[in-house]
Amino acid sequence: VSRGGPQLALSRDSAFRRCIPGCARKAKGASLVNRRPLDLMSRNAAVPPAVVGAQAVTSGGELEAGHGEEEESDLLQTSGRSAPKTCKPEPVPVPTFCGLPAKWVSLVSLTLHTSCQVFVIKSARKGSGPYLNSSVIFVAEITKTCWSICLIAQDDGGFGAALKAIRGKFFGDPLGTLLFCVPGICYVIMNNLLFFSLEKLSAAVQQVTYQLKILTAAVLSVAMLRKEISLAQWASLVVLVIGVALVQWPRDESGSPAELELPYDPETGKLTLGGDALAGFAAVLAAAFMGGFGGVYMELMLKKDSASIWLKNVQLGFFGMIFGLAGAYYTDGAKIREKGLLQHFTPWTCGAVYALSTGGLLVAVVIRYADNILRQFSTALSIFITSICSAVILREMSLDSMFVLGALLVIGATFTYNGVYPSSFLPASAQPARTNDKAPPVTQGKSHASGRL
Repeated sequence: VSRGGPQLALSRDSAFRRCIPGCARKAKGASLVNRRPLDLMSRNAAVPPAVVGAQAVTSGGELEAGHGEEEESDLLQTSGRSAPKTCKPEPVPVPTFCGLPAKWVSLVSLTLHTSCQVFVIKSARKGSGPYLNSSVIFVAEITKTCWSICLIAQDDGGFGAALKAIRGKFFGDPLGTLLFCVPGICYVIMNNLLFFSLEKLSAAVQQVTYQLKILTAAVLSVAMLRKEISLAQWASLVVLVIGVALVQWPRDESGSPAELELPYDPETGKLTLGGDALAGFAAVLAAAFMGGFGGVYMELMLKKDSASIWLKNVQLGFFGMIFGLAGAYYTDGAKIREKGLLQHFTPWTCGAVYALSTGGLLVAVVIRYADNILRQFSTALSIFITSICSAVILREMSLDSMFVLGALLVIGATFTYNGVYPSSFLPASAQPARTNDKAPPVTQGKSHASGRL
């Protein structure tokens, strides 16, 4: 203004009157801002075409934020108009189910389903003959894949369209389909390592050490998925590991907690890692890593693109059937050749197959809409619910102080990881006041230096 004189000030004021219609300036930035220099040039040739006051016109047509916004507010206030309000970005839509966030619906469903699944399998074991566990797992993979195909048909409008989409996915991207075999390979290796570690370590040591899979999943989520975990959440994960270890601590025949039999040297009485103990610890740590890696890798594949989750579940189920059949013949090959794969199957056994197959679908939904770490919390809560039901309803175990302490740790870790603290349940008047370090944005145009024009 000092350089251009009163004429420039009037030109700028007139230009702002015509060219800034509130928040629509940003949406129509290119057309409005490109028109302003022409107006100014036609009315005052002394104004440069690319610069208006202290604001520079960018290639996209918007105005660079800076000192010029204050001048704009001053000019509008001088002309008797209020400054435009700040435009806020639209929130990203959250997937919902029946009006509730799909993330929490899937987590609660998986927790309840896993808790009930244990009792269904127990009932199937009592209500039928000695069926083969490996054959149940294999048939469950087939059932899960069939459920996924039905869901694809429902989304695409028929089984013909579903089979066409599956064929295009398998043959159109064979390398991408082949990558879905990685979780299956991880879980096969994990199960074999767990069986090997049980031969070398006591049950208590093996169970406690195996809970490190929770921390393994968290570390791999940060490394592979670039997930941000706060310090409070890391502390919650450590507490969860301790709580699950206490809840799952093996009991002896009398129901009391088993002793933690660490490998001691009988001559010196000091803790030592001999050949068997070292191999057992290495096996259970490797199993924890493979389990965490398999879950995080599955999350990476399910969230990699916007393809149908059921179509990806078909790809997972295809390799699950292959590994399930191979595992069945490896474990119970002689029995299968003698009496068949479906020996001693009853309606109770079919119920166990149904529970396992629908549980697999829920796991995929949880990983897609939540994450693998929250899945670990769901599993921990289902262990707690199952133990309570076993003690109160079935009278199969007694609740001791170790179990109660572990249950409290699991529940507390679940709440604190998700940012729910005890103060959240207090009335609003009793909650501590929250301070905001950042000053609130100025929504109405007020001059920071009055009398500039």
